[in-house]
Amino acid sequence: MNFIISNPMDAGQHHSYFHLSPDLAGFQDAKDHKRSHSVSSFQPSIHPSEVPPQEEEIRLLEREPDGSVCKFDGISEGEYTYDSVLAECTRTVINISGLRFETQLKTLNRLPSTLLGNEEKRKKYWDPVRKEYFFDRHRPSFPSILYYYQSGGRLKRPLEVPLDIFLEELEFYELGRATIDMYKESEGMIFEEQPWDMPDNSLNKLWILFEHPNSSISARIIGILAKHSQGLKILGKTLQLSISELNTFMIFFAIGVVVFSTMVYFADKGESESFFTSIPDAFWWAVITMTTVGYGDEYPVGIAGKLVGGLCALSGLLAISLPMPVIVTNFNNIYKNTTGRGRDM
Repeated sequence: MNFIISNPMDAGQHHSYFHLSPDLAGFQDAKDHKRSHSVSSFQPSIHPSEVPPQEEEIRLLEREPDGSVCKFDGISEGEYTYDSVLAECTRTVINISGLRFETQLKTLNRLPSTLLGNEEKRKKYWDPVRKEYFFDRHRPSFPSILYYYQSGGRLKRPLEVPLDIFLEELEFYELGRATIDMYKESEGMIFEEQPWDMPDNSLNKLWILFEHPNSSISARIIGILAKHSQGLKILGKTLQLSISELNTFMIFFAIGVVVFSTMVYFADKGESESFFTSIPDAFWWAVITMTTVGYGDEYPVGIAGKLVGGLCALSGLLAISLPMPVIVTNFNNIYKNTTGRGRDM
């Protein structure tokens, strides 16, 4: 009688063979018998008296690290149905214009409303000869799309992929309108909101006046004026996308105002011609100095105060220059998406 025990922790699936003598009584009486292999806790122990008379093979279940069953071996078809579990653990190959990606079906099935997550939608791209899915699409965009499935909804455009090409890939793989809108918003794309019905009253007339330039002469005049407000829209969208950088700048600026106001007050405290009577009174000087405006209505008199003034102006330049690259990049992206002009930065 042969027993084959598979070690689930062995990637090569090597088997350890044990041959039992037909004399089961002798096996039971052997008191110095020792096990050479341990069996996992999820496999019930087998006593020799419980072994059926016919010869059979008993194999353990392969499990994933999280404990889910990934393979059933030694169970006859028809006795149990584990098709769904087997399908979840099946690995599949996705060929993107010659670049092959390998993943599990359970990763794709997390988003059943998408192209790759829906079996009915993706089966028309199945290549029965190569046993893989083939898509003649943009290759550099697909790693981010596959990570969207693996991470459960995190989307990040690769830096080397243009905005419009990545947007086309999102629409092709049917990641959903909400995901596409969030991507557009994160990239600074201005898209029109869906129109909605309004009651027939003064608000409706006012809405028609601003939204339909051809409805009346007044609407045409407003439409002509609105053509020149595109720059203000771009500027407002830029400030909206750069709000985190602006907040950081304001915090740094406020700390600088307090610190340098305190320093210049104590530096000029002994001077008879000092302009600063208190620390809050020096706030105005710190603001115009850090912003490099320099009206000249207030200024330090002593040497120590002038040194503090130089440090204050230098700190203001650094504080202003830190968020500028991010703001300029956001402005350039929004300007290019809105007008079709500009260059990548």
